[in-house]
Parts: sequence; structure tokens; C-alpha cells
Amino acid sequence: ITSRLVDEKHLLAKFLHEVAQNIGKYCFGMQQTCKAMQMGVVDTLICWDQLNIDRLVVRHPDTGKEKVLFVAPEERDEAVDVVEVQALRAWAQASCEQLGATLAMVSDRSREGKQFCRGFFGFGALLRNPVDFDCSDDSDANSICSIDSDEDFA
Repeated sequence: ITSRLVDEKHLLAKFLHEVAQNIGKYCFGMQQTCKAMQMGVVDTLICWDQLNIDRLVVRHPDTGKEKVLFVAPEERDEAVDVVEVQALRAWAQASCEQLGATLAMVSDRSREGKQFCRGFFGFGALLRNPVDFDCSDDSDANSICSIDSDEDFA
């Protein structure tokens, strides 16, 4: 076992512990994780090293409104007006640098890695503050509610 694999297992064990605690200091999947990145609450972004996803900025032909999509290269629709294309890994690295967050690339070579890739789509984060993603209105990407913890009363 390499030291990288040991570090990876510790990180994923911490992620799974946060999931088990269920206090909102984790997120997973593209939608939740990108919302957390926009909010600036990501402490450690965890990404499967084999995740082949592009970040596209597309423009609606009639309204001119831009939208961000995350798609596999083979699933790209050529009929869409693409304004910008960036590999997820490059976007994640730049976003983490801007936010002061850590980017951790993980493999699926361990039991924890396999569980993260299969159960959490290979993309998630440990958060600085608890966030309640269930209180958001899906029609508005900016409507995330932060949880006010009781830590200031301890």
C-alpha cells in the first residue's frame, strides 16, 4: 500500500464519517458540490481521478442567457451554442485555488474509493460550515440556506 493510497483512505473515511454524522458538512454530486463551491464553503474538494467530465458554458440561442452544464465529452450536444469548455479537473483546480480549498484526487483502488465513486458519483466535498441543500429551490441556483449551528452557544 502506497502512502498516497493510505492518505486517500483516511480522507474518504473522514468524508464517510461526515455522511454518517449527517450534520451537513459534506456534499456530493455535481449540483450540490458546485453550489457549495459557489458559496465558498468547500474545505476539501474530492474528485475521482478517472472522472471524465467537461464544464460547459452554453448560451441559449433566443434569449442569450448562459448556463453551466457538466457533461461527459461523448454526451455533448453539437446543436448547443458552447461559449466555453473546460475539463472538470482544470476547473476544480482553479476554483480551489481561488477559494483557498484543497483539491484531493482519489482512485477507486480501495474499498472506500469504490464506495465514493459508486455511491457519491466520484465528486464531493468536505465543507467548512454545515449547509442544508434540501431547503434550496431547484429553480434558483443561488437559493442555498446555511445552517446556523449552536456552536456559538457551547
